[in-house]
Amino acid sequence: MLKKMIVTASLLLALPVSATDLLAATPPHIAANSKDYSASQFIIKENRAYCSIETLSSMMGALNSWVFKDEQSVHFITHFSKKGDSDEFYTWFTRSKKVEIMSKQGGEEKIKNITMKHQTVVSKDGEILIPLRDAILALGKSIEWESKSNTITITGKITY
Repeated sequence: MLKKMIVTASLLLALPVSATDLLAATPPHIAANSKDYSASQFIIKENRAYCSIETLSSMMGALNSWVFKDEQSVHFITHFSKKGDSDEFYTWFTRSKKVEIMSKQGGEEKIKNITMKHQTVVSKDGEILIPLRDAILALGKSIEWESKSNTITITGKITY
């Protein structure tokens, strides 16, 4: 038995670097609305893709100037009124499954809460990262996973 373990370990050490890289998980290819996104814009944790609010808003067709964040939450504007006022915000909170949707209709504020399956995480540098699938579904858009090609495809933009 010990001989078998030593032979196996020796074979693994003898593999070239490129072959050992193949043993590690390959990051998925991510495309949103026909635009490719770099794997460096995401972290994969427990087989889930997480991204920053800036990446999420870009995928949805929003401008980064419509993104707001502090230490406890991240938000972006998802709708403007005919007058040009922002009238709908989505907010994700630190280490939470909660998504708050605040909208103004007829001068009245309404708040709706959605519970995601997975909570947000905080990166090593303190940035709130949002679970990609849960966020896309909360925004009412489409996300698909193709295991054979290792591809995540997102469709649907926010229309302002």
